[in-house]
Amino acid sequence: MQAVGVEPGERMLLWCEGGPSIGRAATYPPPFEIDVEGGSYVLVDDGPVEQWHYQFIASG
Repeated sequence: MQAVGVEPGERMLLWCEGGPSIGRAATYPPPFEIDVEGGSYVLVDDGPVEQWHYQFIASG
């Protein structure tokens, strides 16, 4: 399902919950997972595109 008003390849800034970053720049559609030092950011896209963000999951 494509988000309303967002075109493929359009740049977007997603806020991050936890981890070393406060935000990540991505292009639509954003990657589902981004590996970073100490863990990964996982995309939380279960609402309107304006609420999408990344949740940090620490590596075990």
